[in-house]
Amino acid sequence: NRRRGRMPAQMRLAHAPPLLLLLALLPSPSNAFTAPLPSLIPSLLQSSSPSTRSYRLPNIRERQAAQASLRMGGYGWVGDEAGADGGKGMMELWGTRGSRSPLVDWYLHELGAEWQDRGVAGNPNPFGSVPCLRDGAIVMFESGAILLYLADRFGALSSPRRRAEAYKWVTWANASLDPICFVETPDGKVYDTQLKGNPRGMSVLEGVLASSGPFLGGDEFGVQDVAVASYLLFVPQFFPQIDLSKWPCVSRYMLACVRREAYGKAFGPETQAFLTRVCEGYVAAGG
Repeated sequence: NRRRGRMPAQMRLAHAPPLLLLLALLPSPSNAFTAPLPSLIPSLLQSSSPSTRSYRLPNIRERQAAQASLRMGGYGWVGDEAGADGGKGMMELWGTRGSRSPLVDWYLHELGAEWQDRGVAGNPNPFGSVPCLRDGAIVMFESGAILLYLADRFGALSSPRRRAEAYKWVTWANASLDPICFVETPDGKVYDTQLKGNPRGMSVLEGVLASSGPFLGGDEFGVQDVAVASYLLFVPQFFPQIDLSKWPCVSRYMLACVRREAYGKAFGPETQAFLTRVCEGYVAAGG
């Protein structure tokens, strides 16, 4: 006789009637919601202080406002995918101001998420680089991977089309835009930029933004904008002599992104004010 055991949760869900599948995937209202860039800016070299900042969980109205802004499908995960703690514990982020960590901070603020900033001590990334995110039993490293994880984690990738847009632009930002903006030595030190010329990638981005609207997804701000705009907004900090006004749509895009409240929370009000003035200058010069 075959021993009858309890069917695994995944198989039980797979064999459930369609109506139960739909109900299982609906968000519950009770659910809460790299390599480092070498910094040439002294203000970016400052470590997060204190190293164990805590961010409160926004109230329901704030979470609903964030959800409406990002067109998200719901907060939290369903099933067994949310980690050892069921996704209810506080996420932890390891990073520094002089790395790509503020990119992740920016998106976390956009999502209205709750997390703890751990600084660099106890970083669980086996490669030792930051940013690194821990969510229950899940450890994520590399800024682009973390951004995509968070978008999925908080329901922002609710359709194949949304996933496609996020995957291609976040990957493009890390693989193609980064080397356009920052030319590095073999040991990873930034010393130049391709933006002195007219790289084809920027011309293509200019055309995309000319037809899409203020953001890559039109009127809707998304994770892809965090990835792309972050690299662009690093440029005037590393290379203040570079004039980006020859790409007027890119300039307007940078201005729209840097003005977001979450950007100021992640990068600091002084950096936001400085970059706002710079981008306003680009827009005025570009017409």
